[in-house]
Amino acid sequence: MVLTSDNRIVENAILEIRELSSGHPVRAMRTNKIGQFSITTPLKNSAYEIITEKEPLDFEPIRFTALGDIIPPIEIHANPLLN
Repeated sequence: MVLTSDNRIVENAILEIRELSSGHPVRAMRTNKIGQFSITTPLKNSAYEIITEKEPLDFEPIRFTALGDIIPPIEIHANPLLN
């Protein structure tokens, strides 16, 4: 799920999953109307990062490792907006 820094839903955020070792993108998706995203095809065992984009919000990359198990739900929060 993708949320603002104050926990509001972020619709239509773009997410890209990249393999850390190569930096190559392996999946891309958008959040739905309730800020959720999912993939159904398995990732190979490796380390990955999720890059999230939605103007004007800013997100830190989220890193995780796939080891052949179901990956638990991930919440991605935007950094607080600076005035």
